[in-house]
Amino acid sequence: MAQKVPKHSAIIGITLLAVIVSSAAGLGYYQYVWLPSAVAGETIPPEILNPPQNVTVSLVAGAYVPSQVENFVPKNITVVLSVNNTVIWSMEDTVAHTVTSVGRTPSPKFDETAITSNFLFTEGDRFIYTFTNPGVYNYYCVPHSAWMRGTVTVLPAPSQLDEQSVEHG
Repeated sequence: MAQKVPKHSAIIGITLLAVIVSSAAGLGYYQYVWLPSAVAGETIPPEILNPPQNVTVSLVAGAYVPSQVENFVPKNITVVLSVNNTVIWSMEDTVAHTVTSVGRTPSPKFDETAITSNFLFTEGDRFIYTFTNPGVYNYYCVPHSAWMRGTVTVLPAPSQLDEQSVEHG
C-alpha cells in the first residue's frame, strides 16, 4: 500500500520549487535585461559586459578569525574594462560573509547590488559582478567589517586609455 505524502510536505516542496524558479528568472533578468540597461540612456559596449577574462577573489577558510590577515584573497585587485572586469567572489569558508559596498562608488548599481545580493552562506557560493565604470570600489564583510575589507580598482578599456593619451598628448 502506498503511503500518503503529508499535505504540508507537498506545500513546502511547491514553495521551494517556486523559490528556485523565481531566483533563476530573476538572475536571467538581471544578467540579460537589467545589467545591459544599467546606465540609463547610455549603451554599454558588449565587450565591457562580456570580458574574455574574469578575476576571482576567494573568501578563504578561517576568514572570520580577526587575527587572520588573509581573508579576501587577493584583498586589493585591479581590473581593466573589456579585459577582465567581471569579479567573482568565491566562498571557501564555513561562516557566512558578505561583499558589501561602502557606498558612493563610481557606480550606484554596484552600491545597490553589493547590498542586496551579496550574501555568501556556504562553501561554493559565489557573488559575481561585472564592473562597467572606471574607478575605485571599496567593499567589506558586514559581520567582520573590522578586518575583512577589499578594493577593486577598475581601469578604462585599452581603447579609452589610448583616446585619453591622444587628448592629453
